[in-house]
Amino acid sequence: MNEVLTLAYIGGYFWWRRRTRDMLAPISGGAGDPTVHWAVQAWQLAIVTSFVVRFGNTSSDSTRDGIATRLVWDAIQAGVRLAGLALLLVGVWQIREQVRRRVAEIGVDLRIRNTGSGRVPLVAPLGMPALPAAADLEPADDGFWQRVGRLAGAAGADLALLEITGKATRRWALVPPAGDLAAVRAAVPDGAIVTVFAEPPSAADTTAFIPVPADYYHGFLEDDVTGAFSYQTVRPTGVPVFLARARNARRWALYPTESPSSVTAVAGPA
Repeated sequence: MNEVLTLAYIGGYFWWRRRTRDMLAPISGGAGDPTVHWAVQAWQLAIVTSFVVRFGNTSSDSTRDGIATRLVWDAIQAGVRLAGLALLLVGVWQIREQVRRRVAEIGVDLRIRNTGSGRVPLVAPLGMPALPAAADLEPADDGFWQRVGRLAGAAGADLALLEITGKATRRWALVPPAGDLAAVRAAVPDGAIVTVFAEPPSAADTTAFIPVPADYYHGFLEDDVTGAFSYQTVRPTGVPVFLARARNARRWALYPTESPSSVTAVAGPA
């Protein structure tokens, strides 16, 4: 019976950890894996130790001393299992706290909603900055894109373009410093809010970086291996975590949502 309970604990823990990692997948990255804790590793060691004691205690000596020895080893095995269970509870609690801190730092709502499909839905941003009304923005017409081209040419480097569609979908693209912007423009869907930042993403170390004070930031990260772009809404409390991720990025940037040097427009038919 004890072995069955142990296997149930093992199966339950790994199922819970897999579900937690699936939930965290959209915001993966940062300093360390929040689903790992030393107490869980110690629990796994305790399980191995208890099985070693269990299968090593196979004496069939029916004398008083033999029975006493078996009882001692049974007590040791029970003690190891109880210690392991205590370590598991500590580990699960600490992992829970680590996950809560990671979610709070990143600033997303990971509450799982019933979608009827059995799949974990995409996360919805928590406390996202308010979007400007499309009616209040200039159209992303020829004049806008010419101005964007001049900004990129003046910078002499790729500029970050943030595309916002709907309430939560954000995507980065790059505006080249020279050449035709037709491909960049064509990739932006009608109705999207387009913001181009005058400061190009940086490949510099993040150690000495001090952000301009703001309520929210747009985080730009370019994967060092694949070159893929990832977006992150960053609160002031989440800046250290973002910068930790940025140390491993090919290029990175942290733009205040109200950046005075940015240009914004709403895309429409060309």
